[in-house]
Amino acid sequence: MKKIKGVIIAVMFLISLLVVITQVGAERTRESPSNPVGAGLPQGVPTQFMPYFQDFESGSGLWFFTGLWHLVGPGDTYQDYYSPTHSFWYGQDATGDYDTGATNSGDLISPPIYLSESAVLTFWTSWEIEGEDPPFYDLMQVWVNDGTGDTLVLQLNPTWDPSSGYFSSAGWNMPRIWVKHTVDLSTYTGKTVLVKFYFDTGDDMYNDYRGWYVDDVSIQRAPVRVNPIAAFMPVKNYHLRQVNTCLECIEENLPEDVPEDVQALLDEMQEHIDNANTTGNSIYANNELLKALKCAEDIQEKLGITCPL
Repeated sequence: MKKIKGVIIAVMFLISLLVVITQVGAERTRESPSNPVGAGLPQGVPTQFMPYFQDFESGSGLWFFTGLWHLVGPGDTYQDYYSPTHSFWYGQDATGDYDTGATNSGDLISPPIYLSESAVLTFWTSWEIEGEDPPFYDLMQVWVNDGTGDTLVLQLNPTWDPSSGYFSSAGWNMPRIWVKHTVDLSTYTGKTVLVKFYFDTGDDMYNDYRGWYVDDVSIQRAPVRVNPIAAFMPVKNYHLRQVNTCLECIEENLPEDVPEDVQALLDEMQEHIDNANTTGNSIYANNELLKALKCAEDIQEKLGITCPL
């Protein structure tokens, strides 16, 4: 019996070792994402009009939500917000993350909103997701539906893959902060739209992070410029604070009809800012911000203004 028992133990050990080797050698495969449309809206939701603003202080405000999206406020363990004291959060109250043991996803959907004129969507957000393949997992997307289907207008996921740690709205392995995003909705002028915040884990791995908060959603009349110059992430960085100051000053002094050469510089400046926001390399980010400051100097010269630094 001892010999037979030893053989059984040896066989069980080999099977366990084979399972471990198989798991280590297996490649991570993203499961097919669910439809970002989510469940249909309840019938009879009244159409909202511009200017539109929702801070969720009086409840869900006719917003429809699926998956782990829910309203958080005073008394909730994982309450967070940009403007006190409520926001929407994709996460679980019991654990403080979105790890359900399975792939999960959900929509946060606005009521119908009629865009009577050229408009921009702005919202404040704070988030924390995995650092393993972040461009493809724990997707944080904004969609717009004008009745003809969903269009992806923004994805917040970093494009850099460190394959370790975590990402937040402040950067890699940094504590979360609240940041503002702006989306141009001018192509939807004269239409009624739904705005949808869509989260999708993609698989059941590395889901033990805080998730995604959304607050202070606004749809207002668009500025004259096609590309809003203030749509950047306010990271705590010395050069970016200089850029912020210059942008605010330039925006206050822009004429009604922006000259083409000034608009070209604004677009170039925005490109450098976007590059700084999406890289994981601090040296490259600072170089891009210095280029943005050079654009700001040229804009000031063309407008005949002087902005403080």
